[in-house]
Amino acid sequence: MNQNPQGPFKHYERPHNSRTMINKSGSKYWMILMVLIVIIIVALVPVVHHLAANSETSNRVVELQKATKKRKRVTEKKTSKTQINAKVKDKAKKKTLSKPKVQAQDKPVETKVKQYTVQSGDSLTSIADKFNLTVNDLAQLNQLNPEDQVNAGQKLRVK
Repeated sequence: MNQNPQGPFKHYERPHNSRTMINKSGSKYWMILMVLIVIIIVALVPVVHHLAANSETSNRVVELQKATKKRKRVTEKKTSKTQINAKVKDKAKKKTLSKPKVQAQDKPVETKVKQYTVQSGDSLTSIADKFNLTVNDLAQLNQLNPEDQVNAGQKLRVK
């Protein structure tokens, strides 16, 4: 283009300087600020992940404790009912055994139910193996589901 225009189109002449001024020192500060923000975010991700994992674990522990307490209450109720039933049966057997004394001496009857306290690491399968029972027999004897887990300290009836 001609640097010395004449006529009515002079206002269209191309400027020598750029219309936008770039503040190079300002853009450096923005870049530094962005890098710092990225570094802070990268440093905080593991901390936040750790805190989230701990809260999830503590919530799971609380849920397990509630479930264990509930299961203990149910087991205690079932155990007390079965103990009452066992006492009634024992009294009935004593009455029937006391009449024919000769038969009672000939056939020793084991009606005594043993209890086993669950140790850490025990399962229904391992306990059933110790007492030569099947898992289903052990679960039925204790009114449990064969897939249930047992807790340390829990008392189970075994033959």
